[in-house]
Amino acid sequence: VNENLSVSYGEHTTTSTATSAVDQELEGINISYSMGGMTIAIGDHDGKNISNVSGTDNSETEILLTFAF
Repeated sequence: VNENLSVSYGEHTTTSTATSAVDQELEGINISYSMGGMTIAIGDHDGKNISNVSGTDNSETEILLTFAF
């Protein structure tokens, strides 16, 4: 977006060769802002059919604060 703000989005689908398996679907968005030696980042990620197993869903949100000295 600019030299201090960054936004990213990603998707990924994994298909298994097993006959009973379903597609694993992953997506996520990350936003980070840097100022001087400090960065704050927020990420939100969702997964469906983890390990190609139906109904095994996962969601996570993370907040990171880093300092450079």
